Amino acid sequence: MFDIFSYLGINLSREQVQAMKIPNGPQSLACYAWMSDYFQMMGDSMPNMDEVHLEPIDIKEIYEEYLDDAKSTGFEALNTTNFTKIWRNLFPHVKIREFKAVTGKCSTCAKLSDARKLYKDRERRVYLTEMHFLHRSAYMNERMKYAERRQLAYKLPNSFLSIIIDGMAQNHCKLPWYNNLKDTDNALPQHLQGVLNHGRSFTIFRTFHNVRSGANLAIHSFLCELEETINREGRLPDTIFLQIDGGSENTAKAVLGICELLVAKRLTKKLVISRLIVGHTHEDIDAVFARIWLAVRNQLVLSPQAYEEILMKALRERKNVKIVDLFVVPDYLKYLQPFIDPEFANYSKGKNTQLQFIFEAVVPEEHFPHGVKTTYRAYASDNVVKILENESSPCCFEAINEVTSIFPESYVRSDGTIQPEGMYILKCLPDENSVIQPMGFIDNSRELLVNIANKIHKELFKYNAKRAQDWIDFVENIAPQTNSATTYLNENPMHVPLRQILFSNATIDSTSILPVKSSNSLPSIKTIPTVRWSGANQNFNATGAPKIRRIRKIGEPQSFSNSRSSNSEEVLSNDNTNDEINHSNSRSTNLEEIILNDNINEENNHIQIEELGMDHQKNDLNTAKNKPPTKKNRKRKRMSIFAPASSSSHAPVPDNARDVLEAEHEGEESEEDITSANIHKRKIRSATSKEYSLGELFAKLT
Repeated sequence: MFDIFSYLGINLSREQVQAMKIPNGPQSLACYAWMSDYFQMMGDSMPNMDEVHLEPIDIKEIYEEYLDDAKSTGFEALNTTNFTKIWRNLFPHVKIREFKAVTGKCSTCAKLSDARKLYKDRERRVYLTEMHFLHRSAYMNERMKYAERRQLAYKLPNSFLSIIIDGMAQNHCKLPWYNNLKDTDNALPQHLQGVLNHGRSFTIFRTFHNVRSGANLAIHSFLCELEETINREGRLPDTIFLQIDGGSENTAKAVLGICELLVAKRLTKKLVISRLIVGHTHEDIDAVFARIWLAVRNQLVLSPQAYEEILMKALRERKNVKIVDLFVVPDYLKYLQPFIDPEFANYSKGKNTQLQFIFEAVVPEEHFPHGVKTTYRAYASDNVVKILENESSPCCFEAINEVTSIFPESYVRSDGTIQPEGMYILKCLPDENSVIQPMGFIDNSRELLVNIANKIHKELFKYNAKRAQDWIDFVENIAPQTNSATTYLNENPMHVPLRQILFSNATIDSTSILPVKSSNSLPSIKTIPTVRWSGANQNFNATGAPKIRRIRKIGEPQSFSNSRSSNSEEVLSNDNTNDEINHSNSRSTNLEEIILNDNINEENNHIQIEELGMDHQKNDLNTAKNKPPTKKNRKRKRMSIFAPASSSSHAPVPDNARDVLEAEHEGEESEEDITSANIHKRKIRSATSKEYSLGELFAKLT
């Protein structure tokens, strides 16, 4: 039918298509009108496609709101089946976002939505709807200001430069990706850091398991893009706009320090760094990531090289697209730590949040010794409507119009002198004596890569020899061959963008770089052995309990998404530490742990094994230990084509029976392990899609 209209040259609007499909009845018409208003109020229009997205919510909750409005206004409601049909046929462009258990939700939207469910009378529901529209005016106004800054870079590229930086969702970057057909525990962590330089270029900085994503990566990608602009155009424009989201990696003190340093070194005259209101940060760079995801999700992407090919194909219509693989990143946080004002704080958390910082070049003088005046604003807009909680107001909410001021303001000191407007973040500037060090690799990163690559190669070589060979090339020729950043830099010099201009040609020191430790979001403690058994020659520790050796399974990419940085990074990270935790991407991978009793009976070479969560009576491995190795085991050993780093604590050729047992079990999962792990994952996925107290959450998971 629609092809006929296209053939006749008739372009139908969305309203015309809806008029063709809507059932002819008062209930359906009333439902259409309600949905139209609801989606306009609660939805966000996507910049990359003709879609409207709702925040994660159960469709049953939307239907309950529809029923409440129907009762309060007097119109007759449809049943759930017809309600769903109206949505599907008339509003196919309205989608509910996938739930992501992360911080950064808009608390105002959540509170207003909860209040709408609480009150059933028409007057208060209308009042809350108006509050929601007023709140919408606030965050949409911030988006409009961003669009204006972006347009300046398009129209006047010689005077303005606009850049937005963000990372692609981790669950869209899995390697390998099996076309949504199955989920695998054998996945290599991959992070895509996008830098969109409006009207100029788009660059993806790709990191893998050995590099921690954070403020260092954000700074490095930003400086690399500025360096590339200088190489193309000879200089930077006088004004630079940098757009970020509210993640801790973007709001760290070091990020603001780098911005001030860029102006102090006169690479530009003005730099404005802005971010959107929490919970409403979806912007044009997410449109680019959506295009990549559309190209990836229905494909078999089996290797890092294959993922890069898909990236280039998905972005072929954009100009100046480049993909850069990073295996080592300078530690800008540690470098800038001695120069940042230690009193600088309270700018990125809760009511103290400042959405815009402005760095301007001025004549050096007493108040601005580095020639930079730094100011900040709560919003980019001059006027913002804020929704406040007030028990004396209807429904406990009121709206006020807030005028945005620039701080610090000029004032008269007690001695009569005038303190001019502005401040500075860097108490002094780095010089040529300052040293830049690389950021250490994630601990045991080489062993992780070898372990995962062996398993993936074992799966692929039977039916896709080309992609299996890709993993051999990646492990042996592309990825670092060591756990040490110091060793890696002996043959692969680290690139420091704008080193000569911005960092006064600072010396690069790659000696004694400590690895970055990985940690979970919750503190963990070791269990203690409580079961006594009849084996002889038990070794006891100081407390009288048998000694145990714990082997942690390797292979889940999420274990690195929430790793902590070194002490310097903790000092320079902003005070909003809650934003560091991404529950969706940092689930613990140690779903099962094996405790080996460190005991070998010299008489019968008997080894007893106790596995957590497994009934040892049904899994007696003592008999199996005395059997000769099976054909399956011999084949598995032949397929282990990658040798771990020489610094590995696991010897390639074990010297005793216990080492043989550990080598056999390392990286393997029994069918019962896999089944238990999948059940546990489903519990976590089910539990994190709702809100629970901490006690309820643990009860549900157990």
